[in-house]
Amino acid sequence: MTDTISRLANITDAGEFERIATAVLRYAEPELYRYISHQGVNVDGKTVKAPLDNVGWQFYQGENILVCVGHTVTEKHQLKSKWLRDLDKVTPRKTGSQPTGNDGDLVKAIKEIRKIRETYPNLKACITLAYNCEEDLEVRVEAQNLAQANNVELRMWSVSNLANFLDIEANGQMIRYNHFNTLPNRLSKELLLHVSQQSIQSYLKYIETPIIERDDRFKQGHLLVVGVSGVGKTTYCLGLLQNHLKKNYPALVLSNETIAHALSIEEAIEQELKRYSPDLLPNSGKDCLELCTNDNPLLILVEDTNKAHNPTELIKKLVSWANESQHWYMLCPIWNRHQERLDFEKKERLENSKITIKYLNNYTDDEAFRAISARYKQENLQINPIHAKQIVKDLGNDPLLISLVSLTEDNDNKDIIGSYINQTLKSTIHQNANYFEYELAEAILEFAFNVFKQKNLSPNVRELNQLVSEKNRLIIRLILNDENLYRVHNESIIPRHDRIHNYLMAKAIKSSLADNFFDKSELFFAEIIGLSCVMANLPKNELREICTKNPLVAFHAFAHAIKLRIDYIPTAVSCIKDWLSEPNTLLKFKSSHRFKSLVILHDVIHPTVNEILALYPTSDHYLIFYETAFKNGDLINGLRLIAHYELGLTVNGLDDLVRFVLYQQNTDIIEEIKALLSSSTTSLKLKHLALQLIGYTGDKQFANSVRKAFVLIPENEKDYRIFMWAGARVCDDDPESLLGPIFNYWENLSDEEDEFKGSEKGDFAHYSLDWMFRDYIPLNAIHYILEQSLRREKLKWEIFVLLREVDQPDVFEYQARELANRDKNNPDNTFLVFNMLERPAKKREKGQGTFKPTVWKESFISDQSKARLQGLFENTNNDELFRKYAFKLWEMSISENDIVICQRISPNDICYPISIWGRARRRDLTVIDELIKKIKDNPSYWWQCARYIWHEKLERLLEEQVSSITPDSGNNFFWIVHELFEKLPVVKAEKILIDNWHNLSSHPEFIGIALRLATKDLTELVAHTLESQSESDKSLILEQAKFTLSRNYTSINFLQSLQQLEALKDYLPYFDGFFLENLCQTCLKNDWRDFLVTYLLPRLPQESRVRYAQISTKDLDEAVNKRRSSFEYYWFKQNMDLGWKHDELLLTLFDWYANQQSEQALEIVDIVLSENGTRQDFEALISLLTDLNEVSNKAEIIESIKFSIFSRSLV
Repeated sequence: MTDTISRLANITDAGEFERIATAVLRYAEPELYRYISHQGVNVDGKTVKAPLDNVGWQFYQGENILVCVGHTVTEKHQLKSKWLRDLDKVTPRKTGSQPTGNDGDLVKAIKEIRKIRETYPNLKACITLAYNCEEDLEVRVEAQNLAQANNVELRMWSVSNLANFLDIEANGQMIRYNHFNTLPNRLSKELLLHVSQQSIQSYLKYIETPIIERDDRFKQGHLLVVGVSGVGKTTYCLGLLQNHLKKNYPALVLSNETIAHALSIEEAIEQELKRYSPDLLPNSGKDCLELCTNDNPLLILVEDTNKAHNPTELIKKLVSWANESQHWYMLCPIWNRHQERLDFEKKERLENSKITIKYLNNYTDDEAFRAISARYKQENLQINPIHAKQIVKDLGNDPLLISLVSLTEDNDNKDIIGSYINQTLKSTIHQNANYFEYELAEAILEFAFNVFKQKNLSPNVRELNQLVSEKNRLIIRLILNDENLYRVHNESIIPRHDRIHNYLMAKAIKSSLADNFFDKSELFFAEIIGLSCVMANLPKNELREICTKNPLVAFHAFAHAIKLRIDYIPTAVSCIKDWLSEPNTLLKFKSSHRFKSLVILHDVIHPTVNEILALYPTSDHYLIFYETAFKNGDLINGLRLIAHYELGLTVNGLDDLVRFVLYQQNTDIIEEIKALLSSSTTSLKLKHLALQLIGYTGDKQFANSVRKAFVLIPENEKDYRIFMWAGARVCDDDPESLLGPIFNYWENLSDEEDEFKGSEKGDFAHYSLDWMFRDYIPLNAIHYILEQSLRREKLKWEIFVLLREVDQPDVFEYQARELANRDKNNPDNTFLVFNMLERPAKKREKGQGTFKPTVWKESFISDQSKARLQGLFENTNNDELFRKYAFKLWEMSISENDIVICQRISPNDICYPISIWGRARRRDLTVIDELIKKIKDNPSYWWQCARYIWHEKLERLLEEQVSSITPDSGNNFFWIVHELFEKLPVVKAEKILIDNWHNLSSHPEFIGIALRLATKDLTELVAHTLESQSESDKSLILEQAKFTLSRNYTSINFLQSLQQLEALKDYLPYFDGFFLENLCQTCLKNDWRDFLVTYLLPRLPQESRVRYAQISTKDLDEAVNKRRSSFEYYWFKQNMDLGWKHDELLLTLFDWYANQQSEQALEIVDIVLSENGTRQDFEALISLLTDLNEVSNKAEIIESIKFSIFSRSLV
């Protein structure tokens, strides 16, 4: 007897047993038991008298069925009376009296069913008996006979059946954990949600900023949240995480250490899961992602990326994972300077990938007031709104300072962090009166000083002996236990917030700035040294001396002086201007110094910023320069920023920036824009750029300015696209005068097709305005635009295209009508037209590995639009085709309660087939039987639903259909069969193939599946099959099998083991070079070098062979000879992507330079190492250069590389 059987058998609380058994049934057969009610248990969990313990009406196997469940807690010998006692057959002891007691559970249920059948004579019924013992055969037979005699299906769940489910099934183990506290070793959705709650809660207690809703349009996807320290990036992400979990979607917090050490996102997830459920089996991270879908994804918050040893590399790693991801999304708070350090190519990928960048600044006035109001409520204090608004104004709406400021003490709201530290130390003393306040202050400063001096920002508790004196160790332990300044996590000492940590280090080194107790030239600590200079009010000559070796110190001092409202700004600005005025500063090799100084200025708002920017050379006038100037009120540079972005290009954060500058930071600029648009002397280029800028505002007050600009700009000089963008976005109550002339122009454009099947009329809005209106809906102009589609027949299709991705109720209704009309006139074309109607979150997404299908991620549709569409398709008075397309549009976006709506649609409704698809996408297991009928009718189409939902019945159907395949069978569903086999356990998949190989071997798709599984028996079967083929037939078979091996032709990521590669060994001559090169990359990445050298390289042409036999330096050669530009920037990354290791690339780079030994070659080394090198690499370079010939630019290049590497990382 197992422990679980014993525990079940010993249950005496009938209510507890009923809860356990009901949970088991709901998970074991959800299509039958999901909606049964608990009639036999009250809200307190106690049993109550009821005719049936559980009852439910269910649509099952195509019919309505009454489901009844009875639960019995008893001994084995009492089962017969508990089930089969029938009072109608009991003879009372006394004549004329009634029999005492109750009917048995089975008899009672059958009597209830008889009553119901008086009204519903053809009602199907199923009775299930669950009991905590085993039954005798005699009792079992008698119960079955009784049920059969009454046309009732009987199911029986004995104690061993229940225990088996609880012990083996993942969902059962979670039920067992909830009731018996036995840790699961298999991951279920319930366990994942349980761990999600623990993961978030364990992190929430260290969050200092109130979590409030912030102005945001972000829906779902990978998100980099960018901002300076303390603007609430992490709390913003936690808010998204909590909202995600509230929807019953899984969410986890992963530390930067976990990400850094993991080789894959699955491994990182597994580490976090095992923190809370340590008995989980291996590959639980992979299991986790398989439990999730793109519609119900795992949301991951990456904690403390900024504190990683190399934040930029960590972000690149996350971005790489994210761009190949499925079933999970990332939230990653990062500092501005780390995002700016991403190389250009990587940032291009960010803009054009599934990753959104959200820029956070300080709170708006409203957000700041809500945040401080939340603090008053949290501390049970009565709020004085006027006083509260003054506090947040004094704090500059700074989220961190709002979270730390004392609400009970009067202060000048200047040194908030210092006051918070002092208050924390006082609180610690109150809890332990053995120390004085000054002793705690001395101890924490000693700790901070030595952390700084030893360059050990994440010390281990075991290192305390090296960080503080013996007398202070106990004090530091008290502070760590308090957790308000520092805490211990996995033996590492973690600061509550990096700004508190930096403040303490800056204060600790303040008195030593004039001494040589520490290295003031340490580039990584420029911010801390700058803050310390402000605290010390360091004289200009001493600040300037520090800046000779560490110039960014002055910029950080400037930024902190503004934040602390300390009168040190003139000193810092003077040093900055002196440095920028030095001729040496303006040289090419100092470009990285100047760039990183711009990164600091980018987050500073002050009147002197534009004075400083005027000192930068024109070569530095790129995006960050223009953005910094614009943030500080420079409209012209703001327009230069806009000029870099064509209409239609999605630019993360641009609208946030425009709103911040115009409405939060510098409202005077609004009048400046109006004046510019209304002036006859403004250049046409600036006018168009100003129009493009105001489009991001959606502000009606600019409407008249658009009208004036339209009059002022000559007809042949007007950019009508920009006028449409600006006019529609700022449209007021007179759309005809604003937009009418633009539509007249559009209507009169030529519709004659060019060689690319485009036309002037068709191209006016396509891939430009339609994308802009997708992201920035022209709400005030929508009705007018829809009117034009009715009034202007020549623009009917073009307006449909213009609005194809707009999420607005009237637009959706318009689209449903248009689709219905098209279906009546041209049904074959309507499918293609419908596929155009993607919404912002609906992006083509490639799965991980060859066998992951390319799927459509769900669209996001607003609640208002979904409600409108629901009303349209539920109104049966509407035209049928109109209802169909309203439902089809509604189904694109998955929301809560969708399943119930889909289930209401009857089989004779025109929307029924779409509802089956929708229920499958939403993982409604009650749809399985209906789906199976559809698959049998049209397997090629309906098997696609298996991408979203899987069940043992589908597994059986797949086996049946595969078993029915003959050598002559047509390609009915072969195109998707490899995806279906991926759903099966390897053992099961292998058995199906072996059992049917005599028929399947005639079809290349199954040869591809067999090679992918690569078991010994399957490999032998493939070999035997191909032996009998001619060379030409074998070549054709393997060419077709290759596409089953790799549906995505550019990827062979299905290879997870060398065994799979070995299975392909004998067939390599039949694969083309492109496929072989992908195999080479896989070998490099997995370090399967022997296979690469022995089997793959000999089959490649010489030019390709060189790339994998050794690291190519062709790009470096061409760069140094000026034959190609910019390729040296990507050389390191591209070779890493091929599979070469960091150290291998470094050695190749150094060998290449040793052969070149020129100024140009050293500049190339600078480019490569500045982005990708470590401090250890820098030391290796110095050692190399010592032994080589001198070049004239050696000193400058060494300084440039050192600055780039050392300012980026301590490692």
